[in-house]
Amino acid sequence: MNQALLFENLHFAYTPDSEVLRGITLGLTRSERVALIGANGAGKSTLLLHANGLLTPSRGRVIVEGQALTPHTLASIRRQVGLVFQNPDDQLFMPIVEEDVGFGPANMRLPHEQVAERVEQALRAVNALDLRHRSTHQLSGGEKRRVAIATVLAMEPSIMVMDEPSAGLDPRSRRELITLLGTLNHTLLIATHDLDLARRLCHRTVIIQAGRVAADSATVQLLNNKRLMRRCGL
Repeated sequence: MNQALLFENLHFAYTPDSEVLRGITLGLTRSERVALIGANGAGKSTLLLHANGLLTPSRGRVIVEGQALTPHTLASIRRQVGLVFQNPDDQLFMPIVEEDVGFGPANMRLPHEQVAERVEQALRAVNALDLRHRSTHQLSGGEKRRVAIATVLAMEPSIMVMDEPSAGLDPRSRRELITLLGTLNHTLLIATHDLDLARRLCHRTVIIQAGRVAADSATVQLLNNKRLMRRCGL
C-alpha cells in the first residue's frame, strides 16, 4: 500500500452547533507534496491538528501508514507525523536552540550520543548548524522557522504537516524556506495562503471550503481556474 496519510470522512466541531469539518476525505501517497488552501475559517488548521491526534474527530478516521489513529496507536503515530505550527514561538520553548531540537529525541530516551547526532543532522538539513548555541529568543523570523522545522526533523518522521510555513517571512527568508522544503523527501501536507509556494512545491493542491473538499487537482490547473478560485474565496 502506497498511501501514507488518509483522512476518512472526518467530522469535527469545537462546539455542538458549529461543525468545522464536514466529512473530509483526503489521502496522500508516500513522498507526495500536497498544498491545502482555502479562505480563513475553512478548516485547514483544524484538519492538520487531526493528523497526529492533537484533535479527535467526532466521526471518521485518520489512518497513517495503514494504521488507524487510536489512543493505543497515538504514541507511534506521533513519531511518524511531525507537525510544524504556524507560529514558531508555539514550538520553541527551550532557552537554547540545540536543547530545543534535542528535546524530542531525548524524551524518546535515546542515548546521549544519538540525540547529539540527530540534533546535528536536523540543524544541518535546515542550514542552521551555526545557530545551535544561540538563544531561541534572539532568532529572526526566518531562523525561528528553520529551527522549528529542525525540531520536527530530529524526530525522524516520515510525514510532515505544516501550517502556513511562509507566513510573516521577509522575501529572502521566504525564498530560502521554499528552497529548503524542496529538498525534503517526506510526505508533505502544507496549509498555506501562499499560492506561489503551492505552485513551486506541490504538484497537487486541495481547496477546503466550509469544512469540505471543494476541489482536488493538479496545482497549475487548479490555480489557473479563476472562476473556481473566486467561488472559494481565493
